[in-house]
Amino acid sequence: LGLGLGLGLRLGLGWGLGLGLGLGLGLAMAAIFDGLNEKDAARERKKIKLYLLLGVVAFVALFYATPMGGAIAGIIVDQIPRKHDVELGRKAAMELGLDRNVINMSQYSARVEQQGERLVASLPASYRKDMDFTFAVVNDASVNAVALPGGKIYVNRGLLAMDGGISTAELAGVLAHEIGHVVKRHSMKALVKERILSLLIGFVSGDADGDGEREAFGE
Repeated sequence: LGLGLGLGLRLGLGWGLGLGLGLGLGLAMAAIFDGLNEKDAARERKKIKLYLLLGVVAFVALFYATPMGGAIAGIIVDQIPRKHDVELGRKAAMELGLDRNVINMSQYSARVEQQGERLVASLPASYRKDMDFTFAVVNDASVNAVALPGGKIYVNRGLLAMDGGISTAELAGVLAHEIGHVVKRHSMKALVKERILSLLIGFVSGDADGDGEREAFGE
């Protein structure tokens, strides 16, 4: 019943059809095991578990090898309020220690902030809604930039200083790329995909919580 209800809700069938699917699966399982002795019933349960495992493996393969995974993750993320992106981004910034390395007063800070704010202002209002865009320079010599969920964008000092100094056009391109990660919620979709995989593995292994979540931020 629980499996059928869960499948029904995940597939968007609603509570009624989900319960119907669950009852149908329950009756089918009861019919399979009814009249079987304990040994035969145990053998059938092993077969069903094997079929479920093969089904999960096939689903995972399709999930990652085809656009299906991204489409499913996108549907789920669309149901998550954007305010959760902002909160997740703040927590990620703390865990990664990015704010501790921010350069507040430098030849780069004002330039990055001004360019970033101009780009955000040009976005449609629906893209800016419930997001909290901020731009900062990190005291890191590597050539990189990071976008966190919700709008926190960090540009490394090394990227700004490469080849004697990044041009205005190049900086705009970098920031636009990172802003794109935020508005398209790429990090949230990646996290949802990882969570789905961990739940599937947990279902097969018997661990309801699962594990294996990874942080995935646009770079």
